[in-house]
Amino acid sequence: MISNIFLAIKEKIVSGTKDNYETEIFYEKLVQSVNYIANKKDDGYYIDNHKFKDAESVVGELRNKMAHGSYTLDSEKGNVIFKIEKMM
Repeated sequence: MISNIFLAIKEKIVSGTKDNYETEIFYEKLVQSVNYIANKKDDGYYIDNHKFKDAESVVGELRNKMAHGSYTLDSEKGNVIFKIEKMM
């Protein structure tokens, strides 16, 4: 799953800028993938206390964090910990 997010921009699945991502695949499939890692609420998607306005923003933000090394791997628990400075 994480490798899919990492390659999203490279493979032209998601395009845009930091403030405005757009999907280039079927929206349903993107949402299904995002639902594995984020909680959907009425006002957006949440990972812990971090809010994302839509599924595209989740993929784009996590992809950027991975591309720039803003994450830590917890191999004992099998987790990826992203460094997110602000809430969206």
